[in-house]
Amino acid sequence: MFKQLGKKLHKGLEIEKATLLLNKICIIRFGSLENAQKEIQKITNDKEELDEKGFQNLMELLLLDRIIPIFQPMLEVKGILSMMVIPYKIKQNLEKQLPNFNESDLKILKIYAENIPSKKEQMDFFLPTKNKKKQSKILNNLAEKYLKTTKGKIAKELGIDPTTFNNWLHYFYGNKYDNARKIKLQDAADIIHKLSLRKEEPTTFITLNYEEYILRLNTDLVHNRESLLKIKEMDGLNYKSLKESLELLDFDSNMKKIPFSIKELILKQIGS
Repeated sequence: MFKQLGKKLHKGLEIEKATLLLNKICIIRFGSLENAQKEIQKITNDKEELDEKGFQNLMELLLLDRIIPIFQPMLEVKGILSMMVIPYKIKQNLEKQLPNFNESDLKILKIYAENIPSKKEQMDFFLPTKNKKKQSKILNNLAEKYLKTTKGKIAKELGIDPTTFNNWLHYFYGNKYDNARKIKLQDAADIIHKLSLRKEEPTTFITLNYEEYILRLNTDLVHNRESLLKIKEMDGLNYKSLKESLELLDFDSNMKKIPFSIKELILKQIGS
């Protein structure tokens, strides 16, 4: 059904991408996949094909012609980091658009606005999950197929060279990724978590402090030696003492760029 709707809705949009987008939109609109399926069944009278009247009814229920521009960030994904900021950008778009809707449309829009932050795990909603349900498996396979990533792509997104990224991976995961080129999205998310969370911070920190986390990704995720030494808490360090600190952490002391999590370990070490 989503595939059929995708063909009708967005000419020129690759069908896999349209299907994934529409599935997520329907889940947000109706609160869950099960509710979305029930609503669509009502419209189609359990028929496999969606006729023109059913299509128009669904468009009205979803407010789709107005909603697609708000969900545009889902169509502009270039890598794992841009996927992680999707909920933040969508929520921003929703808040900006609220004053421009009439009273009838506003009721539907508010449902979208209320359902996005209500997700317990926002990252799981936009990335493949470990959920074993059949429908989740289908979505996971679709996302993995369409939104492939590699070590090279992740390194480019982080603004570091492949050698540096491989050294980071080796520090956190040993030889797990030594011979890997492609990275599953679920694994890519875990890698970003390793780089962007303090050792004591669980992944639930992201959901509970989402805007702070997005700011961290945008401004504090990768540091070079010069920017590290400009941090107030490190003003007593020089290049030699920085190398010594990295050696104490069993991290390559010649590394020119350092992720947030290692920077935080150095700060903790200095303060102890």
